[in-house]
Amino acid sequence: MNFEAVDGLDIDEIEVSVADLDPKGKITALFSIRSKLLHSARESTCCREVIFDGRKRLAAIFRQHGGDRHNESAQIFEGLIQPDDILKHAAGIKQKPRQAREETRQRPFAFYVYGPGLNDQGVANMRKFLGAKGRRLGSMNQLDPLGLLHVLEETYDGRPIYITQALDENEKLCRQLVVVAKINPRLAKRLFTLEWNDDVPNPKPITEDSSFQRFSASLVHEDGKMEALSEFIYHQPGVGEMFNGRITRAVESGFFVEIIPGVSGLAHKSKIPSDLIDTLKEGDAITVVVTEIMGADYIRLSMTQAKEEADRGKQPLFEGNNLRLLASAVSGEDIS
Repeated sequence: MNFEAVDGLDIDEIEVSVADLDPKGKITALFSIRSKLLHSARESTCCREVIFDGRKRLAAIFRQHGGDRHNESAQIFEGLIQPDDILKHAAGIKQKPRQAREETRQRPFAFYVYGPGLNDQGVANMRKFLGAKGRRLGSMNQLDPLGLLHVLEETYDGRPIYITQALDENEKLCRQLVVVAKINPRLAKRLFTLEWNDDVPNPKPITEDSSFQRFSASLVHEDGKMEALSEFIYHQPGVGEMFNGRITRAVESGFFVEIIPGVSGLAHKSKIPSDLIDTLKEGDAITVVVTEIMGADYIRLSMTQAKEEADRGKQPLFEGNNLRLLASAVSGEDIS
């Protein structure tokens, strides 16, 4: 049905379109029909006249097929005294979604890492009492070792990040957050834990959480390693630099190698020793040199050049601060 023009306002067609639907389908279809009728009335004088002339039939259709759910709809058409009376209903229907969208835009945006106890009602309460709409970063039970750091770093614009489960109930997550905060102190200022009182969430800075403070104090002796990891993670690769990397994907032309978390380059087959081409596979650790940078997504690597330079005594950057060490730190395992 097309209600955008007078020719489309066919009341017979409206009745036929809903008559064969099941009860639930009728209710849903009638909501859509009412919305389209009111929109057409708002846009066209002729449409208002057609609706006014057919007001009794429309009211009967909504009462017969919509039941109690559409009493209000039937009353709209029954109460029309003149064609333009429909405008007050059309304006109201049009304004409510716009107002809701505007209120949504003005609400602050937040992110949250959720636990098994956060159901749909918990999410609704967060949005209600924190005054913020939100996007889930992921389950604290499903994040891979580097996942937490990655998703937190992606939210670069300063929005708050709420941890929905008490840290004293999840020791592994607590250590992850401590490590992340030490690697990037800027993120710590955006992290909040939630205290739930009668399903009402009350946020507090993560640095005030007793479990966080305890773990942070226990890792003071590792602050030097955390600083080194921070330098490693946020380093911008340069041509001629050597890295200990990890093969993430094999392609026809060679191998993609991750040299820094989130930064990968292509090692072409011509840049790999011939005796290793058939033995390398995804997950293997290899040493490479950056030979060309054409942009953040286009980095050329050479394993052959890395071997030649290593024979002359050159060492990879961040020796020891490799991806395995970072995964170990963020996953909650001992750093060694």
